[in-house]
Amino acid sequence: MSIVLSPYWSPDEGIQKLKMEARAKAPAAPGLAPPVFSVKAQLDRTLLQLRSRTSPIEKYTFLAQVKQADVEAFYKLCLEYMSV
Repeated sequence: MSIVLSPYWSPDEGIQKLKMEARAKAPAAPGLAPPVFSVKAQLDRTLLQLRSRTSPIEKYTFLAQVKQADVEAFYKLCLEYMSV
């Protein structure tokens, strides 16, 4: 159940008000769902793609794209695979 605010017109006061209604969740849409990969699998794929880049500028732009797309994955990748 979720609570939804529904607008309605109050003819007595001449203004629009909101009332709370409880609604049941909509059933899941039929069909196939996209695959979901674990965080470990995503990091392994990202690391594999990073290692396939040859020049430092390619690696930099790839990491910048990863950081922009998924900040948590970027920092997890840096912390787990960064050589000290």
